[in-house]
Amino acid sequence: MNQQTGQTASRHPVDVAIDRLARLLVHGRDEGGLSSGDRAELRRMDPLGAALPPALWRLLTLSEVETAIGIVAPGDREAAERAFAIVVQAIAERGDSVRIMRIGRVLAETGYAEARFVRLLRARGLEDVTFETRQAVRWCAVNGVAFQLAGFSRFVLDAALARKEADGRAHAIARDYFAAPKADAPGAATTET
Repeated sequence: MNQQTGQTASRHPVDVAIDRLARLLVHGRDEGGLSSGDRAELRRMDPLGAALPPALWRLLTLSEVETAIGIVAPGDREAAERAFAIVVQAIAERGDSVRIMRIGRVLAETGYAEARFVRLLRARGLEDVTFETRQAVRWCAVNGVAFQLAGFSRFVLDAALARKEADGRAHAIARDYFAAPKADAPGAATTET
C-alpha cells in the first residue's frame, strides 16, 4: 500500500467523493476530466429540476460518489443525489484561481453582504440551499477568488439535507467571515436581490 492509498483509506468517504468530483470538474477531457460542454451543462443545471443532465448522472454513479450518497442520506437517495448536484454545480462554477481560501474569508474579503451571508448560513433544505449556494459561488467567481471545497461542500450537503451537522459547519464558516478583514466594496450593499 502506498502512502497516497493509505491517506485515501483513512479519509471520510464523503471527502473522497468531493475530491474525485473536483478533479473531474477542474481538468479538461484531455487530462482525464470532463469536457467544457459537460462543465457548462453542470453550471447551468437546475439541481431541483425534473430531468437532471447526463453529465451529472455520470458523476453521481461513480463508485466513490455512490458510497457517499449512501452515507449522507441512507433513507432518501434522491434527496442525497440532489444535494450532491448542488455541490457539483458549485464546483463547476468555482473556476480556477491562484487564491484559494475558506468560503467565509473569501466572502468577507470580497465584500459579500452580511445579510446575504447570514441567509446562506441559515439556509436549510434543498431549495433554499440551492439558491443561496449559487449566489455565494457566483459572487466568488465574479471576484476571481476560488474557495476551499472541503468544509463548504460538507456544509452544503448537511444544510441541503437539514442535518444537524450543518449548524457546526455554519459556525466555523461564520468564524472565518467575521474574523477576516472586510472589503470596502461599494458593490457590497447591492448584492441584495
